[in-house]
Amino acid sequence: MIDRRITAFVLAGSAALATAGCQQHGAATGNQAAPGNAVAGKTVFGAPTPTPAPTPTAKPGATPTPRSIMQPNVIDKPILPPPPMPISETVGFPDGGAKLDDAAKQQLDQLASDPVTASGGPVVLRGNSDSRGSDADNKAVSKRRAEAVAAYLESKGIAKERMSIIALGEDRPVAPNAKLDGSDNPEGRARNRRVDVTVTPGSQDDPAPSASSDAPGNAQNQRE
Repeated sequence: MIDRRITAFVLAGSAALATAGCQQHGAATGNQAAPGNAVAGKTVFGAPTPTPAPTPTAKPGATPTPRSIMQPNVIDKPILPPPPMPISETVGFPDGGAKLDDAAKQQLDQLASDPVTASGGPVVLRGNSDSRGSDADNKAVSKRRAEAVAAYLESKGIAKERMSIIALGEDRPVAPNAKLDGSDNPEGRARNRRVDVTVTPGSQDDPAPSASSDAPGNAQNQRE
């Protein structure tokens, strides 16, 4: 009789444990299969779901402001133009003469109006001749040619104090005065009858001195 009671008690406890396990398993299965029963914003394990940040939208008609890649302490330096370079001209002369022709005057007009000449720098005039004649005569005529150029530039407002005259005679030819067979070379001699003019740029801060209004014309008339 006692054995039957014990057996019934054991069977009742086993049934109760089985029923409780089925209930727990059903509750767990229901949480996974029925997301509607879960709380909003929760994962299956109970951790909060991160909420994505809203994407910024540009306002209609708004233009994004460009950002400079330069550092704020960097100062842009202005781009300065290159300094002016010296200019050179070669003025030709007829055979045996020291008078300027129309082509030479037009050439010197352009030289006098050049910004480098107007800057007030020094002007060097180097007179030359061909090889015909004596050394003394050639040196003298080369000086007269340089003086003729100086007088014309002075008449165009170039101060006499800026100009230097150098007489080279026949010592600095740029072309042969004779051909290889010893005959005369007229084209070469014509190139050697010249005055080389070199103008060095002056300081822009110092204005170029100008000659008087009546002296240049008188000087040019006396030489022509």
